[in-house]
Amino acid sequence: MRIVHYNLTTTSKEGGVETFVWELSRQQARRGHDVTIIGGAGHVERAVEGVRVLRYPFVDRMAWRSLPPLRRHYELTKLLERLSMLPAALPALLGAHPDILHLHKPYDFPVAPLLRLGGARVVYHGHGEDFYPLDWTLAPAIDGMVSCSSYNAATVQARYGREPVVVYNGFDQHHFTPRPVDPALRASLLAPGERAILVVGRLQPWKGVQYAIRALPLIDPALPVRLLIGAEGTYRPELERLVAELGLEGRVTFLGTIPHRELPRYF
Repeated sequence: MRIVHYNLTTTSKEGGVETFVWELSRQQARRGHDVTIIGGAGHVERAVEGVRVLRYPFVDRMAWRSLPPLRRHYELTKLLERLSMLPAALPALLGAHPDILHLHKPYDFPVAPLLRLGGARVVYHGHGEDFYPLDWTLAPAIDGMVSCSSYNAATVQARYGREPVVVYNGFDQHHFTPRPVDPALRASLLAPGERAILVVGRLQPWKGVQYAIRALPLIDPALPVRLLIGAEGTYRPELERLVAELGLEGRVTFLGTIPHRELPRYF
C-alpha cells in the first residue's frame, strides 16, 4: 500500500507523537509498504530506511501568536500553522496518490475531503485533545479513527460521535533494553552518591515537569537527588524561573533534547 503520514511537527519538533510517526513509518516500510512522511521544514532527522521524507515551509504558531488578536488563541494558532503549510504541501500530497492518508492531529482534518476525492482512505489517530471550534464538521471525511488509549478513545467519541479502535502505542524492544550502567555518563551528570530522577518529554505545561520540580524539596535531605530534564520546549524559560525561585539550581539539570538513539544509555 501507499501510505502517507501527514504531520507538520514530525520533521520540525521533537516529541512523543513525532517519534510515534517516525517509528510507525519505519515498521510499515519494513513490511513492504510505500511510506511517505510529509512534514514542515525543520531540522529533525531520523535514520529511517525506506521512508520518503518531504518538508514544506510554514508559518510557526509563535509568529501567529505575536499578533495581538491571536496572542491567547492556542488552538487557532496551531490550526493556522498547519493551514499555512498546506498550499506548498498539497501538490505532493495529491501527487502521492496514497491508499491511506494517516492524520495525527485534528488540525489536519481540512486535507481529508481533498484526498478522498482522489480515492484515498483517511485515518485519524488520536493522541490527545487537540480539538478546535467546528472541527467536528470535517469528521465525516475521516474513514477510520484510532486512539492510543481507552481514555483518549472516550474523548474522541464524545467529540465526534464515533467510537475509535484502541491501539496501544508499542515500543522497540530491541532498542529499549536494559543496559549496563555507563560510568562515564553517570559521572558527567551526578556527584558521587547522588541519585537521579530523569524526566523525558517536550517541555509544555501539560507535561507536568513543574510538579517534579516542586516535589524535589519534599525529598528527605539525607537522600541526595538530582532532577535531570532531558527535553526542550517553549515552557523551558518558565521552568528555569521556577528552579531559581525555589533555589534548586544545584539540584536540577536541563540536558536539552536527548537524541532518540541515546535514550537507552540514560535510562
